[in-house]
Order: sequence, then C-alpha cells, then structure tokens
Amino acid sequence: MSKGTPDYLDRMDTEPEPKTPEEAWATAQQYEGLFWRWYIQERRGYTERAQFLREKASMYPRVLAQFRSLDPGVVQGRVLEVGCGVVSVLESQPGLAVLATDPNLLQYSETIPEFTILGQVDNCFYCCCFVQDVKEDEFDVVWSYNVLSHTVDWPDMIFHMHRHLKPGGLLLLGANVANELQSRRRRVCHPTFIKAEDLLAHVAECGFNIGWHTPITDKPSRYMMTVWATRGG
Repeated sequence: MSKGTPDYLDRMDTEPEPKTPEEAWATAQQYEGLFWRWYIQERRGYTERAQFLREKASMYPRVLAQFRSLDPGVVQGRVLEVGCGVVSVLESQPGLAVLATDPNLLQYSETIPEFTILGQVDNCFYCCCFVQDVKEDEFDVVWSYNVLSHTVDWPDMIFHMHRHLKPGGLLLLGANVANELQSRRRRVCHPTFIKAEDLLAHVAECGFNIGWHTPITDKPSRYMMTVWATRGG
C-alpha cells in the first residue's frame, strides 16, 4: 500500500448514498476504522501508542494550553471527552481525570488492537459508548473535537454535553462546518452537514453562554469551528 494513498479511497467514491441516517453512520464508522489503521500503521509507521499520543498532543496545543490555564479547582476536577478516537489527546496530561468515550473503540480494538485500550490508562478511563449513554454527570469540562459531523443527531449530542456539565462548567467544542454540501468522499466519513450559524444557535439554545468562537466565513469549503462556552445555572 502506498503511504500517500490508502487503497479504500476508490471505494469511498463509489459508495452508494445511504437511505437512512443510521445507514450513513454505520458506513462512516466502517471507514473511520480503515482510515486510522492506514494512517497510524502505513502512513506514519507507528509501532507504539506513545508515538501516536505525542502526535495528537502536538495537534492541539491551544486546547491543551487552555486546560493548563484553568483554575486549579477545575483542573483537579473531572473531564468528559466525547469522541476520543483511538487515543485521547488528554491522556497523561497532569491534573486531569478523564472519562474518554467513543462508540468506535470496540471497532478500533479489532482493526488496530495494539493501539486501542478499553478501561483505565493513566489518567483516562476509555469507554465504548455514546455520550447519550453516559450515566455520570456534574463534569467540570466537556471536550469534543471533530466529532459532530460524524454523527446522526448532532443537536442531541450537544444537549447531552450540556446535561453532563455542572453549572458554570466549560464546553470546549470543535466541529467541521461548511457552507455547501461536500464531495461524496468527504460525506462518507462526515455524513452530517452542519452550518456554522446553526451550530452556534443550538449551543446557545441548549443553555450555554458562548465566550468565544471561530469567526464565521463565507468560503464554500469546510472549516473547523471552535466554540468555548460555559453552562449557565
């Protein structure tokens, strides 16, 4: 396999349009597993989890800096990560007790078992579940990045992120948004089309006070909308 081109891309271009949201989600998850197996083992050539963890940490310096700058009472509190992927970017970050959730973890444990662990690892507890299934609440921080566009019902996910936060708790959210429908290949792994205005409106409707967000643009291609918000009382 070429390091630059995974062999499943041609299949993505010819993948039939899903008939239901559930079918779209199932197809997206199948290709997510293939992508990460290719990226970690073929493109990057990683043989240890620590290698991939260091790369993920380097991708989110601003977010990690935000965590480190939080009030000590929050830093010593509890963090819910929604959609942690193969490895949580918060793993091994001092002062954080993280519940790292992802409904794909079981699939990852089959496609790249040497990189996927369920249960406790350092400061993270990895759980294969949806945010809607989390029983605990009163988290100090909810963190989710590049997850909503992979899902069937993103407004419901934001509702549950709000439900899991204690009053005054912090939401750190990053989502793929776009002003027009993307290519078929892009839609296979990101089946949900989200407009920036709709994202911000729903975050506010769920009871969050938005402190900062990425400026909205009119460019047609997708871009990452980052939102920092707190839960109102």
